[in-house]
Amino acid sequence: MTVARTALIGLGLQRVYRDTVYWIDAHPHAIAVRIDESNVQLDRLLAARSERRWIFITACNPRSKRSSSWRNHARQHALLQSVRRSGKRWLNGLGEGLDNEWLPEPSIVVFGLGPHAGRRLGRQFGQFAVVAGRLGGRAQLLWCDQVSRGHIVDPGLASSYAGTRSKRR
Repeated sequence: MTVARTALIGLGLQRVYRDTVYWIDAHPHAIAVRIDESNVQLDRLLAARSERRWIFITACNPRSKRSSSWRNHARQHALLQSVRRSGKRWLNGLGEGLDNEWLPEPSIVVFGLGPHAGRRLGRQFGQFAVVAGRLGGRAQLLWCDQVSRGHIVDPGLASSYAGTRSKRR
């Protein structure tokens, strides 16, 4: 039996992600996306752009730890540069939680990215999760790290912890 060091993602954090409204700066009106809901306005936007998939992501507050505004700005700029280099189309967005404890987070929706690429991009920018969807589907919360029974397992930590554990025997 292998032992893995895990970080519990409490129900509170999951609820925060699920209760957030993910705004897309579309014209003529912003689109409000919610986890586990379909969205006719977003489907129209996807169809008009001949796109089938999307990922909503931020680079702000990595690992759900508050960062200064200048660090968040720099990280978000790096995310935008990465997406521009990829050639993918995107629109600005904003993640707005229902509670007043967090400021709304500048975000983007990237068109043409599937779940695997979205998770990889989320990990690259230190995010626990991204929101993903496809034409005609519901928005889904995707955890970026391996998830098992409510835990996020960092494979690097797991292997180093397992090595430490075996030395104790």
